[in-house]
Amino acid sequence: LSKNRIENWRIYEAYIHYFIKIGEITPTESLSTKEFKLAKFLNNVPTFSKDKRGMNIPILIIQVLFLLQRKEYGKVIDLVEALKSYCYRYLRDDETFRSNCFIKMLLQLPISSFHKEGVKRKTDKYLQKLIDSPLDLANQLSEIEIVPYEVLWDYVMQNLDNKFH
Repeated sequence: LSKNRIENWRIYEAYIHYFIKIGEITPTESLSTKEFKLAKFLNNVPTFSKDKRGMNIPILIIQVLFLLQRKEYGKVIDLVEALKSYCYRYLRDDETFRSNCFIKMLLQLPISSFHKEGVKRKTDKYLQKLIDSPLDLANQLSEIEIVPYEVLWDYVMQNLDNKFH
């Protein structure tokens, strides 16, 4: 396979490991013995990590998902700050509208101190924009959105509680 195809599969594998970690997928024997290492994954997708408008988006999102699941709020804050400038610089047109909305939702996590109800209040308008602009009608490349953002958002919300962090 080409380098890009291999990186694509590594991104898919990261999402599979995330769903295993949160209990949404029962691992096969070969996956259950293999522990997912986020840092190693990031080193294995160097081409897409430099792609500012395409496959870098699911890489950034899976990082946030893993860190949030691990309750590493300080690291989430650091990554979300980087996402804020990334969103402003690179996600400004219609073909990245859904990604822009989802990242803006992620930006509300530290603003609301990871408090579930606070995050919900601040993100309802963005969630509605996602619902109003479904993936099949959006101009965005479907490869960027590996799992529909509305579905991912449900998992983000499941990782939150009603405590301030």
